[in-house]
Amino acid sequence: MHLVYLGYHYDEGLKNSRALLDSYRTISPWCEAVRRSGATTVTVVQRFHAEEEFEKDGVSYLFVNDGRPAALKPWRNLTRLHSLVASLHPDIVHVNGGTFHLRRLRKKLPSETAVVWQHHGGLPSSAVKRIGYRFAVRGLDGLLFAAEELAGQWRDAGIVNSRMALHQVMEGSSKFIPQPVERARESLGLRGSPIFLWVGRLNANKDPVTIVRGFSEICRAMTDAHLYMIFHEDGLLGEVRKTLASLGLSHRVHLVGKVEHRQLGQWHSAADFFVLGSHQEGSGFALLEALACGAIPLVTDIPSFRCITGNGAIGALWCAGDPDSFARAARAAQLARASRTSVRSFFEMKWSYDEIGKSAVDAYRQAIIRRRRSIDSGNRLS
Repeated sequence: MHLVYLGYHYDEGLKNSRALLDSYRTISPWCEAVRRSGATTVTVVQRFHAEEEFEKDGVSYLFVNDGRPAALKPWRNLTRLHSLVASLHPDIVHVNGGTFHLRRLRKKLPSETAVVWQHHGGLPSSAVKRIGYRFAVRGLDGLLFAAEELAGQWRDAGIVNSRMALHQVMEGSSKFIPQPVERARESLGLRGSPIFLWVGRLNANKDPVTIVRGFSEICRAMTDAHLYMIFHEDGLLGEVRKTLASLGLSHRVHLVGKVEHRQLGQWHSAADFFVLGSHQEGSGFALLEALACGAIPLVTDIPSFRCITGNGAIGALWCAGDPDSFARAARAAQLARASRTSVRSFFEMKWSYDEIGKSAVDAYRQAIIRRRRSIDSGNRLS
């Protein structure tokens, strides 16, 4: 099996290919895992502002400067990029990015090449957008969703139908490994027992205010509990600070701000509990990173988090927007108190890159079979 892993979008501020791979850190481990799981050839084709070609850990990388802006518009013609992909004669193309260019890609590819698209979160909000997505994905040989419930939402919205091949494949994982707890806490200068950790944007969807209000209740039962909040977008920072002041929590909730990604493993290893208040997510990279380090999850009861936690088999789920539900979940998790070893074992069994690689290769094989059967039957997918 020859896989082409195609990336349409990139941050124009990235200076070189290494910076891109560091920023989009799922690309290399995903492709390496797929290769270990049975793909004989894996080629990453990535739009970029510079041309480069190299091989690393058995994966080939082609960075293509097509002269187009980093942020693509639906009408942009990507003939050069698509022609390059077609010239590789892959068995399957895995597309990351928007759906606008899928139809043009399909027309350039050999008829026997299968195409799958990875869902990265969200449901088109308007009827017009849903019609556009429905048209774009019609000729695909498979769609990959992090959770079956997310695929069901797209089916219920009429974007995909029962005849289309939908697969549950998580969009990424983490390479973090647990670090000694006490050493991590001492190095970071953390105090409190238990320690709660938040990693996410301070926006309405992540809902940090509900977390803070719920933590106020938690502090009544856990008199030495401390919450550390790491964030790189601070839209609701003012409201969070105001809420902390009104609840008298400024000494128990620590607004850390931005932390380099490579340091997050130490933070997750230092925390007893990992918390998030998201109302919706396409998957949950921060949650996966927490599990990889053994932190117990206290996250909202939404499709992607249900999937990642085994429907709350590890940690506890609570109702988004409900601070009392968060506090109850924290108390229940404190009583049950899963071991860090069991959390890490759960992660390795379900969500390591090798496990995801196996799921991806299985989905790829099914897509290839689907494509070839459609050709043999004379009912070619378009």
